[in-house]
Amino acid sequence: MGLGPDLGSSMAAPWHGAQMLPRMERVVPLSQGLQQSVSSASSVSAILKQSRPRFHRKVTITTPFCRPPLPLQLRIFSGVQMFPPEAIIQVLYMVAIIVEAMTAAIAAGRRQMDWLGVCVLGSVTALGGGSMRDILLDHHPLSWVERPYLLLVTGGAALATIALAKLMPKLRHLFLGLDAIGLVVFTVIGCKVADSLGLPVPIVIASGVITGCVGGVLRDMLCAQVPLLFRAELYATVSVLVGGAYLITIYMGMGETLALLIAAAIGLALRLAAIRFRWSLPKFTYAQD
Repeated sequence: MGLGPDLGSSMAAPWHGAQMLPRMERVVPLSQGLQQSVSSASSVSAILKQSRPRFHRKVTITTPFCRPPLPLQLRIFSGVQMFPPEAIIQVLYMVAIIVEAMTAAIAAGRRQMDWLGVCVLGSVTALGGGSMRDILLDHHPLSWVERPYLLLVTGGAALATIALAKLMPKLRHLFLGLDAIGLVVFTVIGCKVADSLGLPVPIVIASGVITGCVGGVLRDMLCAQVPLLFRAELYATVSVLVGGAYLITIYMGMGETLALLIAAAIGLALRLAAIRFRWSLPKFTYAQD
């Protein structure tokens, strides 16, 4: 296979980076020539640098073990912030509405309602607090209008309780804990909605209480009972404290995930303690006609 004279001689001779540079043979003024000489020298050095072998380049590898350890407080905060708060709230919200629908189905069974009544009462209890909040705050669309599958989730959970009714006494303590978590989640969601509308702090906390408590009030009213909210252990008070703790931690800049965890811990501890020790507000009794 024949090669041209230029190509053959270039391949036969040892390669040098300088041979690849174009020659400047035209006559230019002195000042311009100096500038071109400087630019040519810089291009020569750049090409020579590129032509050097790169097999001995120093590589620095950084691993997590080489980093200096963070302080304990920063490690806790960074670990907490790994979990997105919206995802946590959504998962807990689904658990909460299922639990509320199932407890409402038990109340419907005590009133000997038919299956349609069980389904309706479960949906009203689980979604009634958020609906009342959105109506009062003129916040549209309603949650179950925007996401119709919530009606299927709550209605299905209520109907599933019929098959699981015999197991409900054994799961009483579990449902008490999940109900307390549901109160925290509903309260936090109500506070977030009102806060996003730029409302004052008292209205924000009231929005959380409405979201967390009105569903149970509607359940008891449909069952022709005095709402447990007004005659049983601390419930609305716990919701107020949860909303206040959540707002304080948010305003302190601790992050939404950490604020949710602190509010959940406070709400769960207070609600379970209220059930265990029967804490309640003083009652008003008037016996005379």
